[in-house]
Amino acid sequence: MHITEQTPTRLTLTDHNRQWLWGTLFGLPFMMVGLGIAVVAGNLTKLECRRTPSHQITCQRTITGLLGTKTDAILGRVIRAGVVTDHGTGVVLSTSAGQIELVNHREFVGERQIRIAADINAFINDSQQMQLRVQQDDRLEEVANGAVFFLPGIAVILAALSIPMQVFCQLDKTTGQMTLKRRYRVWGTRTATYKLTDIQQAQIVQSPGSSRHPVYVVQVELKAAKPTALSPPTRDRQQCQTIVNAIHTFQ
Repeated sequence: MHITEQTPTRLTLTDHNRQWLWGTLFGLPFMMVGLGIAVVAGNLTKLECRRTPSHQITCQRTITGLLGTKTDAILGRVIRAGVVTDHGTGVVLSTSAGQIELVNHREFVGERQIRIAADINAFINDSQQMQLRVQQDDRLEEVANGAVFFLPGIAVILAALSIPMQVFCQLDKTTGQMTLKRRYRVWGTRTATYKLTDIQQAQIVQSPGSSRHPVYVVQVELKAAKPTALSPPTRDRQQCQTIVNAIHTFQ
């Protein structure tokens, strides 16, 4: 924040910054990663197999997710099912045409995948069983995993957008008022006016949780209202002190 006018009757302070932009750019990758996890991995995967009268096994896989439903025929004769833990592969079908992964994403392999593979192998080995339906529902789990990234990203972006891109503060003895205008990227311009006689003091306040890399704001104490911040967050304490001194001198 800078002093743009300083006379015996008027003190004008202005600030232009892009902290909202840097904060938005920082939070955006987290949000996109979380959204990507939910979209790509948050699926319901179904495997349906039938045994023909000639004892041939035909299978098809249906994947339902946020992007829609896709059904694929499993090529070749299904020989067996196994569980591959490397790189989070999961259930793998061995067929005469090669190997096919049951799901289309990486995952945490555990008891669920072992049970699915066992059910498939039991169907293959039991010639009396004519039909098999198994499914792996990853929707809730992967949406929760995506939220681990998505929600902090959203929180960072919202916090960034709460920082004004422009601040205009004018103390005018002619009108006896202090006018404070804040312009935000999303919420437009917010204007507030206060009586000069209601201003008790200006002071530097350190933002909570910023002890290692201190962040400061200039705040005015008011008689009949809550304290209000004049400046956006900054690490330049000397600049804040200059503003405080100017307000005290003006009063």
